[in-house]
Amino acid sequence: MDKVLNCSERLAHLQRRITELETLSSALDALPETGKRAGFFYQVLQQVDVPIFIQDNAHRFVYANPAYYKMMGLSSEHFLGKTVRDLYNEPLASELWNQEDVILATGKSREYEAEVECQAESRRISIRKSHLLDPKTHYAYLVGVVSDITVQKRMENLREEVDRITRHDLKGQIMSLVNIPRLLRISGNLKEEQLELIQMLEDAGIQMLDMVNTSLNLYRMETGLFNYTPSQVDLVSIVYKAFYFLKNTMEQKHLSLEVKLDSEIVDSGLKFFIIGDDLLCYSIFYNLLKNACEASPSERKILIEMFNAESKLIRIHNDGVIPEEIRETFFDKFVTSGKRYGTGLGTYSAKLMTETMGGTIDFSTSYELGTTIFLRFPNNHSFIESAPSI
Repeated sequence: MDKVLNCSERLAHLQRRITELETLSSALDALPETGKRAGFFYQVLQQVDVPIFIQDNAHRFVYANPAYYKMMGLSSEHFLGKTVRDLYNEPLASELWNQEDVILATGKSREYEAEVECQAESRRISIRKSHLLDPKTHYAYLVGVVSDITVQKRMENLREEVDRITRHDLKGQIMSLVNIPRLLRISGNLKEEQLELIQMLEDAGIQMLDMVNTSLNLYRMETGLFNYTPSQVDLVSIVYKAFYFLKNTMEQKHLSLEVKLDSEIVDSGLKFFIIGDDLLCYSIFYNLLKNACEASPSERKILIEMFNAESKLIRIHNDGVIPEEIRETFFDKFVTSGKRYGTGLGTYSAKLMTETMGGTIDFSTSYELGTTIFLRFPNNHSFIESAPSI
């Protein structure tokens, strides 16, 4: 963890250095192709401990400071006057060359990562290149600032692998908890009270399994590995399912739930379909409804309104207020306020999952009107119908 923090601090240090270099650039004269430059600014570049290089408008390297040579394991005679096509193999060489073309053409800085050989070892580096125009000669230059993020990436990959294994092991244990109540029910000779307790145990196990699956899906969405297969999802049944698992929380605060469909109060007998993923929808509405219950003052109403329009609109309202210090970062990861055991993942996951299904999420909050979460989903092949009679 210390290594990750050190890498983060180093990246922040790099950003400060970039700003300093761009401020100093206007005072630099044109650099000769040997990369040597006398004077104060040359000494500054030589002394900084951040790897820096400079290229001319023909993509040739005309300067690198000692920190860059040290990190890359290069010497000036094997570096100056060369281009990325001379130093790297395909397809990396073309990728870097194309990035440089874009910067020279647009004048805008770009930042990207690359896997390169440094001292006979594969390293992951972050490169930020900026466009500089010499005011005297009008020659264009590229200034690159490099950071070695290999350790950071390895730590991130290790953490993700540990999380994946842990979640996998948890799923196996939870499945056992879910199956035991079913086996007990089959055996018979159970009293009504015992059957109720077994049902509660099974429901809790299913909810835990849903949470683990949601955690896995969150990881897959963050890494671009999630396989989204949309289907029709009834949000009314999803809301009442989430309400079932939050019943105790609501009863403790004497909260009530009201669901409206196109301004008419409904129960679980009507359906409101969107195109989405059943598990993602449950996670979204469970988290948002849970947040609403926790934020609402006691003895109030949680209102959920669903509207059929050009897009599917869902509003979740409670009489609480989002603290001012987290309003700007409300949907960011690990943002929480005033919750002893809050993880800060509820609204973050709701946003990520909503956007995965092609929707949007926003909120309004005030002391006068309380808090409303707005969700909008594409209106594709959706309809409302009465539940079939059984």
